[in-house]
This record gives sequence, structure tokens and C-alpha cells, in this order.
Amino acid sequence: MNPGRLVVDPPGVIRRLAAISDAALTDEAARALAIEGKRVADAFGAPQDIEWTIDEAGALWFVQARPITVPARGRSAERTILWSNANVNENFPDPISPLLYSVAAPGYYHYFLNLGRAFGLSRRRLNAIHEPLRHIIGVHGARMYYNLTSIHTVLRAAPCGEALAAAFNQFVGASHVAPDERRHPGWHDWRAAQALELARIAASVAWQYTFVARRVAGFERTVDEYAHATEPSTLSRLTPAQLLHRLRGFTTIRRHRWKNASLADAGSMVCYAALKAYLGRALPGEDQDALHNTLLKALPGLVSSMPAIELWKLSRAIRADRNLSTLFRSDPPHTVLAELRRNPAFTTFQRARDAYLENWGFRCSSELMLTVPSFQEDASALVAILRSYADHDGASPEELLARQQAERVIETRRVLRLVGWRRALVLRVLLRWTKAAIQLRERARLKQALLYSRLRRVALAVGDDLCGAGRIERREDVFMLTMEELDALLSGSAMFPDVRMLIDMRRRAHARLSATKPPDTFTLAEGAYIENTEIESITDATGGSVLTGTSACGGRTTGRATVLSDVTQAHRLRAGDILVTRQTDPGWGPIFPLISGLVMERGGMLSHGAIIAREFGIPSIAGVADATHLIPSGAIVCLDGDRGTVRIVGASPPPPRDGSVEAGR
Repeated sequence: MNPGRLVVDPPGVIRRLAAISDAALTDEAARALAIEGKRVADAFGAPQDIEWTIDEAGALWFVQARPITVPARGRSAERTILWSNANVNENFPDPISPLLYSVAAPGYYHYFLNLGRAFGLSRRRLNAIHEPLRHIIGVHGARMYYNLTSIHTVLRAAPCGEALAAAFNQFVGASHVAPDERRHPGWHDWRAAQALELARIAASVAWQYTFVARRVAGFERTVDEYAHATEPSTLSRLTPAQLLHRLRGFTTIRRHRWKNASLADAGSMVCYAALKAYLGRALPGEDQDALHNTLLKALPGLVSSMPAIELWKLSRAIRADRNLSTLFRSDPPHTVLAELRRNPAFTTFQRARDAYLENWGFRCSSELMLTVPSFQEDASALVAILRSYADHDGASPEELLARQQAERVIETRRVLRLVGWRRALVLRVLLRWTKAAIQLRERARLKQALLYSRLRRVALAVGDDLCGAGRIERREDVFMLTMEELDALLSGSAMFPDVRMLIDMRRRAHARLSATKPPDTFTLAEGAYIENTEIESITDATGGSVLTGTSACGGRTTGRATVLSDVTQAHRLRAGDILVTRQTDPGWGPIFPLISGLVMERGGMLSHGAIIAREFGIPSIAGVADATHLIPSGAIVCLDGDRGTVRIVGASPPPPRDGSVEAGR
């Protein structure tokens, strides 16, 4: 028989890496085996290679144990790499294309390198971490992963490196920290050179953040200029040389003009962690997760909430027009779109809808994937969202924001009174910095979405050109090539200009890898790849009806759970439902005013789902392992955002005849 393989991680998380042929090895038996196996290893004082069996009564027997003396795969002092898709899975939720990977890999390298330079790290220190800088991300099962070993090594090169590594994990929602490999100069040698470097770092950080608002505004102008130069309606008229110039323009921005956006990322990460730590010291008896998240509700001027506000206005226009209301309620999306264009009675609404698409239509689910069309290209999904909004009778997004803002102001006053006037001075500064950093970060992320949507349109225009030249079969084949290969093809310097066989090979390999299911977090030997196509992450740490995670927004609610894997399934939501999903991205933003609670398997405290949930005061929990499998769609669940728990309390009742929904927020 082919042997099965599984891993049991504390506190009993099962990861089956290859099929177990014997059905007797249940999850319960596997956990018992792990516990008893550790006792045997502890008794002998070293890891053991154990032989065991299970008898007919289900009792576990050990028949032999011997020390493990040969390193795995015959390697000595094998180095392992910690991989995680936390947060990166929000931005890139599906198998990625070669074109996207060729953009992302050097992009992340320059992202961290340019931050190190901006913060004043010495050339000697940056050279010492050059190798981990080159390997910030990787791909397993065609999915993008953070190389946490490299990221934590890079962060530890800075002063307070361990605190930065912990802040990064909180930022992205990762739960594991890679061991410190000491691959960087330390900060314990207080010689004059190191003191000067610390002084330079302090001055550089102060200089960068004194004008950070101007810097983010500069990044916004850079992207707007690129968007103007790549207006989709003009791309078909460009020559190959002009298209190549547009591709190189994107590369220049992504690699060398991204520092101002990354400053907003770093600022929000550090400020959020500092705020939470300070509140923990000042008010140790308070529920910390609920406290600091309440203080960050409904931040004024957050661009992430604007799509929901504008969609609400469109939905009210639909409700006010009987013909529009009938059209949206009864006809399929393609018919609705055709009728809006054809019927002059809908001209005013069509203009308003076109304005929304112009300003916000590039902000959609999987907006950075390159292979997914935005609302600007395909507005069908927007029709379903507008239909849900038009059916909603609750408070408007602006009313919800005003309500949450009032609660935030009251809670902030209460906390400032509790901490005393001296600590209140520091807390006011931390709150102001954290709010500003989050606002700036969301502005930068909005422009990032615009930039990537324009790259997609440029790439498709390149695909049309290569199709016309007979280089590729379909315009979408362009995503199976790298940025460097496209540059060579368009400039006439490619060694093998006929890339059709290469694309066909990559497409078949990509489909095979995409069918695998790698775990969210795992370790591999350095240079190793996941090769087993049956890999799957199976998590069942609770064994009961109460699931736990991390509070993203406080509050309690009870309602019907609706499990969705993609925002295109949003039509299944009823007003007041509790959304259960793997993770959210900016494309989910318009859904939030329709739900009463949110449960996510993935996501950090500054993920898009957590930020928008706080904007609208939606009780939310992130990091609920395997929630989409353990919570049945339609079940009634009780969500406690303050304690980070969700409890299944019953089956869904039949929907009321009048279409009303009974749910509490």
C-alpha cells in the first residue's frame, strides 16, 4: 500500500497530507496517537521513530520505538521555511498567473528594500539581508504564499525587530513566528557606528512620516497619471512599441515609485500594534480586542466605505422609478444592461451608473488578480448587488456610519477618563496617528486597485496585438507569459518568438497545480515544493458547536448563517444574515450594509473585511478555522464579536411570508 501521511499540530489541528488507507485512524485516534507519541519521546529524551497499531477494540498499542538519527531526505542541518497565505490570500485568493507572479515577486523585493532605505538602514545591514529580500513570496499549488521566514528575518534587521515581526503577524493575521536565524547584524553592540545608524534611522523615520500625507497624495497622482495614459478606449490604437512603454511604466511604478504607499502600510501596522499594546497596559481589565476595535469604528473620510454609499444612492433611484424597479426585479442581468442602454427613459439612471463605474468600477472582488474582469468590463455582477440593495429597507450606509461614529466618540471619551490625564495625552496621539495611518493606507489601496486594473487592460491589448501577429492563439494567453517575456516579444529581442507551445505547456501545468489544496500554513525544507496533489488542510480544533477566532469588531448578533465562497453568490444573502466566508477583499465592501455579522476563516485586524466591518459596526470574527465547513449554511448562529466566538444554536426557520427578516444586530 502507499503509506498515508498526516500532521497533528497543537492544539489538535489535523492536516492530512496523503490519503490514509485505514479508516480506523479517525481524527480522535490521530490526536491520541500524537499525545501518546510525545509522551514516549519525552520518556526517551529524544524524538522517536515509533511503530504502533490499533486493536479491534480501538486501543492504541506501541510495539517499537527507536531514536531518529538520520535527517529527513538525507540532509544534514536541514533549514526549514515557514509559509503562510495569511493576508496575501485576501489580495490573491485564486491560483495566480505567471504574469502576476512576475509582477509580484520583484514588487515585494523592492517594497521591503525601498522601505529599508527610506528608514535609514545601513548598506551593510541591507546587504546582509539581500537573500531573504529576494524571497519574500513564493508559489505552492499555483497560490501565492508569504515566506514568513524571510519576512521575519528582514524585519529583525531593524531596531525592535521582534516587535515588528509580531506586529506584522497581527497586521496580516498570521499566527506563527519563524525562528530567529541571526542572518543580520544585531543591535547589541553599542559602538559608535551603530549609534550613528540608530540616530540616522530615527531621523529618517521622522522625516518620512512628517510629510506622509503629502507622500501618499504623490502616489495617488502617479497612479492617476498612469491611468490617464492607459485609458482603455485608447489602447487599441497604440502600436506595440507604445504598449511596451505602458508595460514598462507599470513596472517602474511597482518597483521604484511605491515607497509612499508602503509608508502608509508600515505606519498603520506599527500604530495599530502600539495602540493595542498601550491600551493593554493602561486598562488591563478591559476586553482588549473589543476595546481598541471600538475606538477605530467609522473613521471619517475612509474611501473604502464610499462604494456602499454610492450604490445605496443608485438603489434608491431604482426604488423611486416603478419601471426601473420592475426591470431589476424580474429580468436577468444581461437584459437589464441592454435595456438601460436602449431605453431613453433610463438615461438619467444610466449616467449615474456610468459615473459609479468610472469612479469605483475597478474596485471589485479579486481586483489584483489580473485575470478577473472588473465591473467596468462586466457590470452583470453589479446588477445582482443593486437588486439586493433595492430590496433592502434598513438603514442607509450613511446612517449606519453616523450611528457607529457616535458610539465611537462616546467610547473614546469613556476610555480617556478611565486612563487618567497623563495617559490620555499619549492615547490621544496614538489614536490620531492610527486613524490617519489607516485612512492613508486605504487611499493607497484604492489606487493600487486602479493601477492593476489598468495593467490588465494593457496586457489584453498586448494579447490582441500578439494574436494578430500569430504569436499566441487567444488574447488571454498573455497571462501565461511573464513581464520579461512580453517585453522581449514586443521589443523584438525574444530568442523564441513563437511561444504557443510554451503557453500550452504552462496552461496544462497550471491546471494541474490549481487542482491541489495546500494548507494555509506549513513548513518545508529549504528549496522543497509541495508535490502531493492530494494535500488538504483539515482543521477541527473545537470538536463542538462553539468556534473561536479573533475579534475584528465587537457586538453580538444572532441570525441565519449564509456560507459564501465568492462575492458573485451575494444574491443568496437575505438582509440580516451572518456572512460566513473564507476571506473578504474590497469587492465585498458593498455587501456589508446588508449583513448583521461576519465570520472569516482568514484575515488580520487591518484586513479589508475587518476595517469595513468596523466602519458599519458589524460584529465580526476573523481567524475562525474551517468555519465554512463547520458552520452549515442556513443554520442559526450566535456571534459574539467581543469574545471572538460563534455558536451554532439551531436550524434555519422557514422564511416569513411577507419577506421580512428577523435578526438582531
